[in-house]
Amino acid sequence: EEKDWAIISMFNEILQHFEPVLITLEGDGQQRKRKEGYIGAYGCPWDTLLGYEYLLGKMEVYKAAAHRYPDPEHFKVNINLCWKKLDKYYSPLDETPVTKKRRIYRNPFDEYREESRQAPTLLQPASSMTTLLQAEDAASSSTHNSLL
Repeated sequence: EEKDWAIISMFNEILQHFEPVLITLEGDGQQRKRKEGYIGAYGCPWDTLLGYEYLLGKMEVYKAAAHRYPDPEHFKVNINLCWKKLDKYYSPLDETPVTKKRRIYRNPFDEYREESRQAPTLLQPASSMTTLLQAEDAASSSTHNSLL
């Protein structure tokens, strides 16, 4: 039936966003020459964060546009289930050292790029967060050294 093909093509469109993210996440993070001739690494921790954020953002876009698709309620349920599964694995990443440092260094830069006139006020919290993170690192390394 026509409606079934529309639903299949819609889910195919959604799944197309997953392929490049999954390919980017496969690997060991080591830089090496690729088939295309460039030197690059796949499977880096920061790629994981960006990949999850990209996919979660896409799920939000599709959920907001659900009314355009056949059987919108069924579509929303599937998008919500996908979003929950992605969030299940994305949420624990919030406590990793990479994510903590990313929050400190990335967010002020992103906002600076969007609104450069506010940069001095945005950089102030980053410096205090950096000091706090350095104190946490020092405390954890002293605890680790005392155990040895």
